[in-house]
Amino acid sequence: MKRRLVMILLCVSSVVYSWQTDPANRRLIPYTIRELEKVSPGLENEYLRALRSDGTRVTKTLPTGKSASGNEAWKLDVPAEYKTVIVADAVGMVSTFYSPRNVPSNAGYTSAKPNCEGRLTGYTVVGEGTHLGYKVLHFSSRTKVGNDWNQESHWLAPAINCEDLRFQSTTVSLAGQVASTYQKEAVSIELGEPNAAYFLVPASFAEVAPSVANIALVE
Repeated sequence: MKRRLVMILLCVSSVVYSWQTDPANRRLIPYTIRELEKVSPGLENEYLRALRSDGTRVTKTLPTGKSASGNEAWKLDVPAEYKTVIVADAVGMVSTFYSPRNVPSNAGYTSAKPNCEGRLTGYTVVGEGTHLGYKVLHFSSRTKVGNDWNQESHWLAPAINCEDLRFQSTTVSLAGQVASTYQKEAVSIELGEPNAAYFLVPASFAEVAPSVANIALVE
């Protein structure tokens, strides 16, 4: 029986964090953030994001989410080595991608300015508020996609590397009907160096091409 694959990480084979920012501004606040994702109609997942002070980042889908399949891969970004590693625990495989050495790479982003200037392109600050006790700036954009309008909002926390603590995307038809909604928001935040276990990749895992791991997961 084929197992359903709920996974974004392996589908994007070229994903490498490459936010261009002045290295002098990489004063990163380490953290562990747990997030809840909701996609209409009815899809719900839980994620863990953890960032070390050296910029190494991990993003995982947690097995506790209502829509978790057990086949999710997770992503490890190591900017010091210009690499991103996709890890598929269910089949004991990894796929490693490298970014060009001449491209600034950083698994976390920090803006030297309190308004998170440079963090997003094409968005306008429309307000501010708080999320889990942290001040957030509300950035918004509206673009036309085919016959629909796509409205996106990010709530960035200046005190936590201008990280996204909440994101919402809504697609609305020209008639004003909501076609789809997507939202992800932090449900817990812990500052400080994350648990080292989050970053461990078993040495026994085989290095394979993304297509090989993808096929193994769905068989």
